[in-house]
Amino acid sequence: MSYFYELFYNVPWLGRIIGILIFAFQIWMIVDCVRSGNEWYWIWIILFLGPVGALIYFFVCKYRSTGIERSFSKRRLQQRQIEELKSKIHHLDKADHFTALGDVYRERREWVLAQQAYEAALERDGEMFDTKVHLGYVLLAQNRAPEAWKFLESAFQQKPTFESGQLLWHCARCQVALGQLAQARQLYEQLLASHSYFEAQYEYAELLARLGDDNTCVQRLKELVHDIRTAPRFAQRTSRPWLKKARRLLHAKGATA
Repeated sequence: MSYFYELFYNVPWLGRIIGILIFAFQIWMIVDCVRSGNEWYWIWIILFLGPVGALIYFFVCKYRSTGIERSFSKRRLQQRQIEELKSKIHHLDKADHFTALGDVYRERREWVLAQQAYEAALERDGEMFDTKVHLGYVLLAQNRAPEAWKFLESAFQQKPTFESGQLLWHCARCQVALGQLAQARQLYEQLLASHSYFEAQYEYAELLARLGDDNTCVQRLKELVHDIRTAPRFAQRTSRPWLKKARRLLHAKGATA
């Protein structure tokens, strides 16, 4: 305790900086309360209890609504699923359990483990359509587009609308990776005719820029910025990366949203 007392006594500006940070934290929590539509009594708690009230609000209201808390909970659930599936595989050695394990790994973006699980599933049942598709996804995620296309192309010919356009989207990405930009453009246009994924819209605009179609690129970027701005608040929060990228690309093209 004496160490901190001496620190603040000898470095008075440190205390002022900490005070400013604490005050900024309180203001942040008040603004979040208003924007999130939480009960107004939280503002009074923050004002009367100061930093303690702000911390209470953060852990009760803010933290539980953030991606941090959801991410930890999701990781714990996924780990339990992995352990259960490994136990089933040990005792039953069934293809669908390997597929389910691959799906969990794919969701965790552990591409190599997902690939191994999918390949093990196909060794036991080579006709599993979903498994072939998902194996194509993880191969593409590892920048192995030629191998991925072997699975994605045949699957697309059978079920072009599989997984609400996800298969079509991955086919478009795969064609970009293979340098087949004209074919990729057709696939993106087919995808965006039925779906309005913000990330896909941005990828399409990037593709147009690579093809030299700057006018259409700028038009699509402006539409994307407008779509994100008018989306529900929760969708706006998750789409901020694409909004920032769209604005940067517009700026690079000498245009504004």
